[in-house]
Amino acid sequence: MGFLNYKNAFLVVALALMLNYLILCLHSPSSSKDLYQVLGVSETANATEINVAFTLLYQSLSTSMKTEPMFDTKERLVDLRHAHNILSDERRRREYDIFQVDVLQEAVQGAKEVMIKTGNLEYEPLSSVSWDVQPEMVSYPSQYSQFLSETQSLTSQNFDKLVLESEDVWVILLYSETSIDSNDLTKGWSVVAELLSGVAKVGRVEIGELPLSVSLAQKTLYTKQPRFMSGLPEVVVVTSECLRFDCVTRYRGLKTVHAVTEWIATSVLKLPQIFYPRSKSLINDVIHGGEPHKVKVLVFSYDGRSRAPLYIRQAAKKYHEHALFAMVVWEEHKAAFREFLRDPDLEMPELVILKDPGLKPVVYQGPLNSLKLERLMEEHKTFVLPQLRSISSEALGCDARGNSLAGNDTRVWYCVIVAGRTGRLLSEMRGVMREVLQNLTQTELVADSTEMPRQNLLAVEALRSRRLSLSWLDGEKQKDFCYFYLHSPTMFEACGPRRYGEVDDLPKIFLIRYHRKPLTIEDLDRLEKEKALRAKNVWTSLLSEDNENVASQLVSKYNGSTDTGEIVQWISQMVYDGDHHELPGFGGGMPELVPEEKVTFWTETKNIVLDGQARAVQNSQWFTQAFSWASKIDMDLFPVFFFLVIFFASHCFLHRKKLRVVGQDLLATGGEQSSSGISEGNAG
Repeated sequence: MGFLNYKNAFLVVALALMLNYLILCLHSPSSSKDLYQVLGVSETANATEINVAFTLLYQSLSTSMKTEPMFDTKERLVDLRHAHNILSDERRRREYDIFQVDVLQEAVQGAKEVMIKTGNLEYEPLSSVSWDVQPEMVSYPSQYSQFLSETQSLTSQNFDKLVLESEDVWVILLYSETSIDSNDLTKGWSVVAELLSGVAKVGRVEIGELPLSVSLAQKTLYTKQPRFMSGLPEVVVVTSECLRFDCVTRYRGLKTVHAVTEWIATSVLKLPQIFYPRSKSLINDVIHGGEPHKVKVLVFSYDGRSRAPLYIRQAAKKYHEHALFAMVVWEEHKAAFREFLRDPDLEMPELVILKDPGLKPVVYQGPLNSLKLERLMEEHKTFVLPQLRSISSEALGCDARGNSLAGNDTRVWYCVIVAGRTGRLLSEMRGVMREVLQNLTQTELVADSTEMPRQNLLAVEALRSRRLSLSWLDGEKQKDFCYFYLHSPTMFEACGPRRYGEVDDLPKIFLIRYHRKPLTIEDLDRLEKEKALRAKNVWTSLLSEDNENVASQLVSKYNGSTDTGEIVQWISQMVYDGDHHELPGFGGGMPELVPEEKVTFWTETKNIVLDGQARAVQNSQWFTQAFSWASKIDMDLFPVFFFLVIFFASHCFLHRKKLRVVGQDLLATGGEQSSSGISEGNAG
């Protein structure tokens, strides 16, 4: 029995050592053969020793091949030329020693497979690979002059200043000028830089820049050696959210220009897709329908074959709360747009912005880039007559919890709002209110003006001093807010869902007068103490905030015609009365404005994977993150920890029968004790 126990212990130790060796093999360099062993030299051999060893072995194998041709001899000749080509070149040898990068490994392996399939020993398997078989140093002129001039070169000296101190996203290519596999993506890296212009910074690092390339390379789990796990070239992304080398994002998909740029746009920057709507959906879902609270931005393409530039997708993300973007094929819609814009000779524009209903669209023709697009969006991202929304209430001064745009010291200010359900009637009333706004904006403040009574100039003065704002409200979307301020039997004409056949749609105009009483120092101290108490006490936090911090409100409803002059006169009279009379108001809570978008639309695209390889890599990255705790273990203790886990698991497996018997004994003992306790209790 003791012998069996020792035998089991030795078996567990052997199993643990075997698994530990397997882990070391998995994290060892991916090269199939050690090139130094192929030539029979040490890792410290100089160039002369390498050339001499190659010459002697090459002549010996060539003689053997002539006398007795064999596949093994032919394969050894190929491996010999392969090893000499790598180790005789200074840069390739350095890359092999530090990163275990063998730039010819895949080409050599493919050539061997072709040679075996043909079965022809006269076939030269490496004729497609350009290398020198003579025992002398090989020099490689740079093939990337255009690539080097169009992208930013990153070195150990400028990396901190350009990348780590920047707020931009940096996309970096790690490449080798001696690598055959680096040619396609490396030559196309200038195209990547052009596609990402205005969206992300693009740089490059030649792995000969040793201090920097070693830091950017991925480290093996056990030995912490720098490696390029997916081969060269490798694409990494550095963002301002993580400025450490151990948390850069690595690309694992297909190494093409399109795949890399789409991965950066979708997975890294989370940019939304901009699609080409069909003719009917363009009119119904984009221009006339869809999201009425947004400005419509139409980007034109001649034939619809080109994708939306990334800087336009970035603008769609940045201004998603204000604008809806769509791509339009000019050849399909040019007749309709020429008629819509009343210009039969209109050439294809770059951009068209549709703002308020009834207004002429903003047409931009000429070259467009990220800076010009940003200037256009900042100028035209909102309607001429602003919409009262959850994101604009504070900017319009229409929030009783906030202050006037004229300043925190302003005690009285006004908001004029036209509310209604989206449709033709609300669009017409918005046009009337735009004329009112234009009338008040363009009127000169002259005391003896004959164009407008002196009393009406109060509205002009209030608008220019930012004590007065005009806006429109979606009464269906913001029904609670609309019901609260238009509380009357006729409020259903403008508020809430449509009631077909029951109530007609009729927009309403109303004015809210805000009045904030000045607070003393004692009041401010008391409010701060109550706020701190609510933050500490869970029961007190359930109570509503002090209403003294909310401005009192007074609502006045307009019941006149749609004449612009009459509306201006009514607004002026309300401003005059509000400024010169002590009017009653109500305080307390008021309904919040409902956000139009609860979830940003681009989050649906964050998990898009372009190909099966990228999906597999994504799953492997998830698995790595799930077990990232293992990387925090001291690597010196890792074999001990791993051995103990394997030993304990194997010991339990080998002695599972004994453990089962012990468990049954424990259960039986516990049952006897519990039954004896019950009998003693009954006796008592």
